[in-house]
Amino acid sequence: MKNKLIIILIILFQFLFINQIFSEEIQFNAKEIEIIDEGNETIAKNGSVFIEKDKISVDGAMIKYIKNKSLLIVNEGKIKRIEDNLEITSEIIEYSVDQSDLYLKNNVKINDFTNNLKISTNEINYNLEKQKIESSSKSEIKDNFDNIYQVSQFEYDIKNKIVKLRDLEILDVSKNIFKIDQAFLDLEKKELIAKDVGLNFKIFNESENEPRLKGRSLISNNENTIVKKGTFTFCKKREKCPPWEMSAEEIKHDKKKKTIYYKNASLKIYDKKVFYFPKFFHPDPTVERQSGFLIPKIQDNSTTGLSLNLPYFIALAENKDITLSPRFFAEDKLLIQSEFRQKNKNSNHQIDLSQYVSNKENTKGHFFYDFNKDYKNDIFDEIEFNIQLEQVSDETYLKAYKIESPIINNTSNLTNSVNINFVNENASLNTNLDIYEDLSKEDSDKYEYVPNFSLSKIINENNALYSKGYYKNYDTNITEKVLINNFEFESNPRYLDNGIVNNNKILVKNINSNATNSKNFKNKSSFNLTPSFQSNYSLPLIKETIKSNNTLTPRVSLRLSTPYTKDVRKTDRKISYDNIYDLNRLGIDEANEGGISLTYGYEYSIVEKSSSEENLKFGFANNLRLEENKDLPLNSNLGDKVSDFVGMFEYKPNKNLKFDYDFSYKNNLNDLNYELYGFEFYLKNLTTKFEYQNENNSSLKTSYLKNETRFNFNKKNSLIFETRENKEKSFTEFYNLIYQYEIDCLTAAIEYNKEYYNDQDLKPSENLFFKLSIIPFGGFNTPSLK
Repeated sequence: MKNKLIIILIILFQFLFINQIFSEEIQFNAKEIEIIDEGNETIAKNGSVFIEKDKISVDGAMIKYIKNKSLLIVNEGKIKRIEDNLEITSEIIEYSVDQSDLYLKNNVKINDFTNNLKISTNEINYNLEKQKIESSSKSEIKDNFDNIYQVSQFEYDIKNKIVKLRDLEILDVSKNIFKIDQAFLDLEKKELIAKDVGLNFKIFNESENEPRLKGRSLISNNENTIVKKGTFTFCKKREKCPPWEMSAEEIKHDKKKKTIYYKNASLKIYDKKVFYFPKFFHPDPTVERQSGFLIPKIQDNSTTGLSLNLPYFIALAENKDITLSPRFFAEDKLLIQSEFRQKNKNSNHQIDLSQYVSNKENTKGHFFYDFNKDYKNDIFDEIEFNIQLEQVSDETYLKAYKIESPIINNTSNLTNSVNINFVNENASLNTNLDIYEDLSKEDSDKYEYVPNFSLSKIINENNALYSKGYYKNYDTNITEKVLINNFEFESNPRYLDNGIVNNNKILVKNINSNATNSKNFKNKSSFNLTPSFQSNYSLPLIKETIKSNNTLTPRVSLRLSTPYTKDVRKTDRKISYDNIYDLNRLGIDEANEGGISLTYGYEYSIVEKSSSEENLKFGFANNLRLEENKDLPLNSNLGDKVSDFVGMFEYKPNKNLKFDYDFSYKNNLNDLNYELYGFEFYLKNLTTKFEYQNENNSSLKTSYLKNETRFNFNKKNSLIFETRENKEKSFTEFYNLIYQYEIDCLTAAIEYNKEYYNDQDLKPSENLFFKLSIIPFGGFNTPSLK
């Protein structure tokens, strides 16, 4: 009866005040408390307790205290210890109060506010007197630099601010991965100390490479990672030693500069030391661009001799950089080449220049500049502006010294221009000021000045308007002023009941010219209006078999135009099967193909059903004319009553074999004007391509035989052979023979090449050298061994 009265008084007191129960060990604070087992067990719901001797508070959905065991059990609990500035949450907490020992399990979260450390695990032991937290379950730790540690077990000495880690994998803020057997995280010094370490770098582009760093010991903080007795390689992982690795007494990774430094380093290739560097550094694999020396290059040729190129890259800003490439020669001469690049949001600049200095020769050099900028406004969808400048000191400088750059596209003809292009959905206007320089001509005649414009307007799907105009000044005193307007119409195809497909084209060409001392135009004002009409007919005849679709297509094209044709007899124009049916097949804007002509021919093809591939294709065509037109290009014979017979043949019987043949026979079918043979053969490891061209109907007669052959001994080793023989002059232009070993991170080759020149101070060259390319550093080659 007495116990019941006490319980009633306690419950009544809970309604009036917040429940508080005091004992020697703990203090409860809850709205609902139950005391059972003659006061041995106290159960509180949605409350908290405070343990005076340990200075710790515990919140929980349910708190049970067993007095005779001095044991506190908490469900869905949270622990705070002001002395350690810790907060811990867990689904289950078992607190041995007399031993100041806590055991927490299931979804344990630790937040160390002092050291900005967060730990997630499944169970821990927390000794309050020793101020140590231990766990033997898999855990995740996140430090104040956002590095993430995955560990199999850890021991956290709160007092000394040391975390002992075992079997850990670290993902740092740059997404690099460390793999370490045992390490110590010093929260005071903010550094990681470890032994037997492996660091896997994160590379952001898709690559099969696996850059990594290993070492005996490691010290890492927010600024540096220092590895003792370390090795670095960029190669993917293999069972054996990597193809190359850099080993060093000390390897330092500067995280802010993103640079790896080496002390007493050796480059090993297949575990054999080939180079020693007292000091060496390079950007880490996460870097796309960084200032520093690039791989040196040794060059040797018969014209300029032996030279050493030491390029240095400077990252001036995020959007601009420069490469300085001094080239040192064996004799007292120097060549310095510089390449500047800048890329903005809507524009980019690129400059390439060089200066050659010698006590025995005149100073030489070049200057190339390319500028592009895009504008937008309410009238045009896009406005493109371009400036191109190209200058050299003498005609053979670029070839003789093998000057290379992304903006050097031609070493014989230079272009200087200013271009503005206005673009809309169906219209464009292009304006240019072009100056061309032919380095093969005399100084007085090498320049050609051509301010020009072009306008195109698509009226609808059937009609279009094109205009172009230019003022050309060349060979010192020849001028030509030309304005051309073209109106084009093309009908939609009509499908007749008998299977014939028909469409019609109309071209109205207006040519206006005024010239002085010109052989191309009348030396007075001239106006011409020449309409042309073309009607095309084809009859596809399809035969379907079990394996293929066979199609024979006869074609006829009737062309009508005014009789007058501007004299373009000496103009080189090649009529082939690809263009003989075109309305403007001459491709000469300033001239019209006058008269009446009929083009006929046929095309036959076989398409494999299973693969939808065209196994065979053959085409043949000829042009007939009612009257000869002696003003058309002579080399095409298009002005004759019967033109050249042109055609093509393609045959691909399987995936391993391919034949191509383009031809143009004179109208007597005996004399050959043009032929181009192509042959490709693929057989597992062997690839070979032959190309033979013989052209007799051009002022520049061309005849050559070219071959490219590659034999792959396996995925790594290959032999490459390239040659081209000039049949017109009966000599071989070049030989290239290359043995190459190539894998993911290393390429090694032995190359032999021979080139022939007959251009002023250029001499034939013959070279044999060894070439080695180490990814990502770059490559170098030895001087010529021959």
